[in-house]
Amino acid sequence: DGEITYASNNGIKLVDISALDQISPKYISKFQDMGRWPRHIFYNWLAPTYLGLLGYKFAIKADYDMLCVGVFEIEKILPSPDQVITVLPKGFIQSKLDDKSFQKIQQDLNLEFPKLARSANVGFVVYDLNRWTELKMQDLFMQIYSYLSSTILTWDGRIVSETIEQLAFSCLQGQTRTLFKKLDGTYNFRPMYDKEEQDPKIIHFNTTLKPWVKINLRMATILYFREYGVIK
Repeated sequence: DGEITYASNNGIKLVDISALDQISPKYISKFQDMGRWPRHIFYNWLAPTYLGLLGYKFAIKADYDMLCVGVFEIEKILPSPDQVITVLPKGFIQSKLDDKSFQKIQQDLNLEFPKLARSANVGFVVYDLNRWTELKMQDLFMQIYSYLSSTILTWDGRIVSETIEQLAFSCLQGQTRTLFKKLDGTYNFRPMYDKEEQDPKIIHFNTTLKPWVKINLRMATILYFREYGVIK
């Protein structure tokens, strides 16, 4: 109740999850639990459709383990209609899939990846909601996720060093046939993975180490040494 009151007093409108279910009643049943996260985090990818139907033009999705410490420059992070999405790029999609999987997913789902298409860290995402809706990106994301999490395993396909969620989202570039707009790293600064950032706008605590829980010194040590090449 305290959180609801705080949100209301600060002009934040909360959406009942049942409103999202009305958009796509069987939506959440399509997703498996993802490690330590419950499957309900996938409502993040249904919310843009909901907001688009309400008439909003753009939306920002931010992970629950992000801390906002700076002012956003909105015009710099909004994607063009062709790009649809602004997000932080990672490794090339072709490095996340073996060659057979890369070719098969394009063929089976009628996708056409642009050259240099990358996977993405989806902690912070900016949407053009009109284009998201027009291209039916929500349904396509569900389709790709299901394909990667089940179909790909039936013919010995493999995914390399990536979550299915992030790779499936990145494969949406095969629908837009253009690269997502590159998010400036200050909006998704990851202390364990990125070089020191002098003026971040968003700090993303995307490991098991969170600032609101007691530090696990063993895990902190493992992550630190792994990052700097001591532990493989």
